[in-house]
Amino acid sequence: MNYSGQEVHLMVLVHGFWGKPVHLYSIRDEMRKRFPDMDVFTPKTFAGNLTYDGVEVCGDRVVQEIYSRIEEHELSGKVVRKFSIGGYSLGGLIARYVVGELFSSGFFEKVEPKNFTTFATPHLGTCTTDDSIRTRLFNIFGRSLLSQTGRDLFIGDGGILPELADPNLDYYKGLQIFQRISLYANVTNDRTVPFFTSFITKYNPFDDLSRNQPLYLQDYSPVIIDLGKTLKRLQKPNPRAWGRRDYIFVIVLAIFGPLIIVGAVATITISAQLSERRVRLMKLSERRKSAVTSALNFTDRPLARIRGAIKSNDEGISSFSQEIVEDMLDRDLPLTVGSRSRFASNETRDVDSLCHEQESLLDTHVLKAERFRSEMEDRHSSVDLEASFDVSHIRTLGAFESLQLSSEQETMNSHLNRLNWHKYAVQIHKTFHSHAAIVARQNSATLSEGLTVIRHFCDRLLL
Repeated sequence: MNYSGQEVHLMVLVHGFWGKPVHLYSIRDEMRKRFPDMDVFTPKTFAGNLTYDGVEVCGDRVVQEIYSRIEEHELSGKVVRKFSIGGYSLGGLIARYVVGELFSSGFFEKVEPKNFTTFATPHLGTCTTDDSIRTRLFNIFGRSLLSQTGRDLFIGDGGILPELADPNLDYYKGLQIFQRISLYANVTNDRTVPFFTSFITKYNPFDDLSRNQPLYLQDYSPVIIDLGKTLKRLQKPNPRAWGRRDYIFVIVLAIFGPLIIVGAVATITISAQLSERRVRLMKLSERRKSAVTSALNFTDRPLARIRGAIKSNDEGISSFSQEIVEDMLDRDLPLTVGSRSRFASNETRDVDSLCHEQESLLDTHVLKAERFRSEMEDRHSSVDLEASFDVSHIRTLGAFESLQLSSEQETMNSHLNRLNWHKYAVQIHKTFHSHAAIVARQNSATLSEGLTVIRHFCDRLLL
């Protein structure tokens, strides 16, 4: 198809764990105001409890939304020629997965990769860096209570973070081709994503800001730290002053804390169990499609990464595919990630019974596929498938001991720091919990320092 209309720069903003698109509306609105010709897009198919399903599943949903968005532009006579993506918290990891999937599909052969940015993203996972019993329990419970996302974030069995940082895989290769990759990390009060993992470093020169005063970039003071200047040593400690919101938070926590904890644990446990069911059924669905596809000798690559079409002059292939698809649609198992089914509205159904039913169906379809392929070979038919900041510099700010990272974190840290990151350290002053403030997540009036981060981000975007 030839396009004579407008060329589009698509910017995708990916929210974080337990999040939703509205969390990134401060960034979205500022970008739309400053860059009216850019399409700023916030995916919405993995919000809330669906974020338990893991980086891969959530990432596949985002990929589907991106292609749907592109199709919408094509229908209106426009064509996407430039692509940027930003992720907040867990969304940064999902964005790295999405980049790899797009790279694998050949997406960037026609679309120019411009900007990749993360805000408070746990690139090295959320495992804490000391070896105390409390830390060990925290890591264990994180892996077990948060479904697949917990295994991803806490680098458990089946976690995807080591793959995302592997230089031999497309997730890493995709990042390499972006013209600008950058990250923003909170230096203090981020109890969700510590500085070391969001900044991708083994060192933390900001662990005692009561005695060390950072210097800031001109026009972005006192939020964006100037990493080229040495910390100013204070003669007297300068503790953070409490505000009204801090006192209210402590009072509410003291009164309702136990109830909040019990409710949170119960909610997390139930949500994680439902997520495990969804992920299990999705994997079974992928296994069934993969087995049928392999039996037909198409390809061993995941179907989600293939953006071609199956072409054949033989009507038998079409009718056979339709038979399998209709059989799948008559069952309770969703065909694709994000699709709706009767199971989606009744997650209390006996999953073991459902999975046993689907296993039997899988064997039946594989047998059909093997028989069909044999018939096609006898008839000589064929099927074609279309297919910046140097981290070591931070050590010049003072004498710091290396943090205790796991072997997986050490490897990821080494690999990721070979990329040409533009890294920015952010100091939020007005709240006890800076994780939400870095993107002005809730209210730009009370979390105004996040607007400075957003302004700095927009000032450096490549268009």
